[in-house]
Amino acid sequence: MSSITTKTGRRTAAIAALVATALITTACSSPDETTGSTTADTIKVGMVTSLTGDSSADFAASAAGAQARIDLQNEQGGVNGRKLELVTADDQSTANGVVTAVNQLVQRDKVLGVISMSTLLFSAAPALQKAGVPVTGAGFDGPEWGQKPNTNMFSLDPIDPDYPPTTIWAEFFKSIGATRIAGIGFADIPSSSGSINQIQKGVKAAGLTAAYTNVSIPYGTTDFTATVLQMKEAKVDGYVCSCDTKTELALATAVKQAGLSAKGILSSGYAQATLDDAASKATADGMYAYSYYVPYELKTAGTEAMLAALAKSDKDFKAGTIPSYGLSSGYLAADLMIAGLEKAGTDPTGESLISGLRTVTSYDADGVLPAPISFAADQFGKSLSAPCNYFVQLKGDAFVAQPKICGTLVGS
Repeated sequence: MSSITTKTGRRTAAIAALVATALITTACSSPDETTGSTTADTIKVGMVTSLTGDSSADFAASAAGAQARIDLQNEQGGVNGRKLELVTADDQSTANGVVTAVNQLVQRDKVLGVISMSTLLFSAAPALQKAGVPVTGAGFDGPEWGQKPNTNMFSLDPIDPDYPPTTIWAEFFKSIGATRIAGIGFADIPSSSGSINQIQKGVKAAGLTAAYTNVSIPYGTTDFTATVLQMKEAKVDGYVCSCDTKTELALATAVKQAGLSAKGILSSGYAQATLDDAASKATADGMYAYSYYVPYELKTAGTEAMLAALAKSDKDFKAGTIPSYGLSSGYLAADLMIAGLEKAGTDPTGESLISGLRTVTSYDADGVLPAPISFAADQFGKSLSAPCNYFVQLKGDAFVAQPKICGTLVGS
């Protein structure tokens, strides 16, 4: 939700989707579209992410995260005796770029499945579905991960087609004493504005006040003078921006400079980069941050194993530090793809991987995720029945894990 950092228009995305469909289905119009992805010794898996362009700051490390998980699997013998090979394609942080990248992976490289850490995958989703290519990822780019006919897509963060509201955020705001909530989102990023609208629905359902909602800011906004004045007039005492970290910190700075006593939650600031940058750390000190995973500070077996694998495989990741959202999500998206391969049989195909993952009813990435996910066919397009998550607070030089927060689905 929060790591959406690429600006694109709906019209451009729609055109890109049509182009992607034409390109991919030209080469992949038969059930054998993934021929060449599997040999007697290897299974070829693709990854699309932003190695260059605006989104690369958040997602360039995703490839290293995926490679770390694949390296770990290969050390353990691979899957059914076959080693895994990762092929990465750069979406260049553009709608046309993601079309080209996906076309390269499917048509030229003949990958069995695609791991996505791209803010623009929605542009190529129709083509991937039509070609029968299984896709795993974090589902942050748009609602297509939970929309039919895209049953080939599997998200680490299950969502309904229209971002189903839950009361998780509201319950956490309540726990820290905030009752009048502001939500800020990008107008040109559907998942940003959509998630804020749903957070505010959850706020209302939990008995709090959605005092201020602004989902009309353009991507890249750093001047929040007028916004904060409006928040003050609305007597806001808690806020969240579904934005990239730079934008979130700009808002937090404006809140402090205006003397607004409001508790902020960062949706993307739980990372080592926040601690390493003196200005960011000073701005975020005392603030809370959303954690997509069980906080690393809790040192559970699952998170410790993941950190060890990252440190061993990625020379740029230092043991004892907090991985970025891109790095950790890349690792977990690869883990989900491997879970599908393990269910796909001794001679895996895209079809058998998809059907195999639909038999997985309690996936938690070996304890890294805060709640298990069911990928059963009758759960497609649904959020978790008992949604739970974690938040952390920045105190001085470290993040401190807060108690797990569970909520309810609004309307259930």
